[in-house]
Amino acid sequence: MSELEWQTKPALRHWVRYAADLIHPKTTRSSYPVLDEWSELQDYARDLVKASEAGASTSTQWAIADQMNTVLQDIQIARHDKGASR
Repeated sequence: MSELEWQTKPALRHWVRYAADLIHPKTTRSSYPVLDEWSELQDYARDLVKASEAGASTSTQWAIADQMNTVLQDIQIARHDKGASR
């Protein structure tokens, strides 16, 4: 990991908080419309919160956070492509 990536990469606790927000019972599709098309994001979020609560190793939690990040990047690419095709 480069020094720049290290400085800009969110801390694991931020990923866990974001994941908890995604699976919170009051979270709706209107809050996060992206969940309609990308439901696996909520699955990874649920897995990350469970791993954190269970005290799983940070490497395990980072692996799940990285999977969430991959989905978020896919969402960005899809949105960019959708906007470019208009």
